[in-house]
Amino acid sequence: MGQLLEKRLVLGQDPEKNKKERRKMKRQDIVNVLIERGFKAEMQENVKNGIIVEGIMIQGDDPIAPIIYTDRLIRDAEAQGKSLEDVVAMVLRIYEENKHKGLDLGKIFDPEFIKSHVYLGLQKKSDEDLLKESCYLEGLEVYLYVREDSEHDGIYTMKVKKDFLERVGLDEKEVWECARANTSADTVVRTMAEVIAEMCGMSCDEISADEPPMYVVSNKNCTRGASAVLDKKVLEDIGRKHGTDTLIILPSSIHEVLVVPYEDGMDMDFMRSMVTEVNTTEVLPEDQLISDAYKVTVTI
Repeated sequence: MGQLLEKRLVLGQDPEKNKKERRKMKRQDIVNVLIERGFKAEMQENVKNGIIVEGIMIQGDDPIAPIIYTDRLIRDAEAQGKSLEDVVAMVLRIYEENKHKGLDLGKIFDPEFIKSHVYLGLQKKSDEDLLKESCYLEGLEVYLYVREDSEHDGIYTMKVKKDFLERVGLDEKEVWECARANTSADTVVRTMAEVIAEMCGMSCDEISADEPPMYVVSNKNCTRGASAVLDKKVLEDIGRKHGTDTLIILPSSIHEVLVVPYEDGMDMDFMRSMVTEVNTTEVLPEDQLISDAYKVTVTI
């Protein structure tokens, strides 16, 4: 959803001067201030779903340091008239809240932990150096990632590379099998009516029935859950319920996909344009899959 930003002027400052200062704010400026204050900080880039996102890494006592993404921080600061010092304060607050959180190193190199916490991920085709394979949906690829859910500290994920498995001493084929099983067990399928009812605090009876019916396919925590669509049984169950062997898959984001039982006369160009519009207006670039719609055949 688009974020409503409060715009305000800082009292006592020249608005034009303030505007010029905001335009000059760069990621390097934040790093420079942090270094001046004694922090070991550096600019860091990361690839998320084929998109390079920029951030800052502050190295502390822990061997693993979180990357604090700065694009949105700087953009919001500019919109709200905040200063460089304000942004630095936000970066430090995020760092303090997350510096001791994350995947535990002891667990990361435990083969049994990896096998029970590895999942399939779905993203746009990329040149990332990952363990991955092709997808039946053109333009997308399947990769492996390790995920740990914490009731208090959030969700931590790590994409898997081949040399990592060699270091842990795991067989690649076995890990792929574990990922498929874990992903299937984590899959959640809900009707769009159920999702809307939950968001609005209403009962499903108060929501008009979907015309045509539409299903949201994801995982239990709705994070990187689009890969649930790789489970053929999920699609077969939907097709069987509606007496059709043809489904339309709408790649909503890396977190979920929409599945619609196909009916004669459905306009695929309209479906594609709908996905394109949502990607353009609602989904962050690093969370987008592809601006397309797929018609697939399943066994029922």
